[in-house]
Amino acid sequence: MTVKVCPNCGTENKGLDLVETKGIFICSNCKKVIDATDNKILDTDQPEEIKKIK
Repeated sequence: MTVKVCPNCGTENKGLDLVETKGIFICSNCKKVIDATDNKILDTDQPEEIKKIK
């Protein structure tokens, strides 16, 4: 489990399992989808689109 800071709002997101999600998490505050491998905000909020990206 790890902690990542959202590049959009600065919120600390705790307890993330980035191995299971292939480096992607949803910010607990602003709900943006973040790729933690390069700390970028993804253009989608839809899980089916995230599967296509990775």
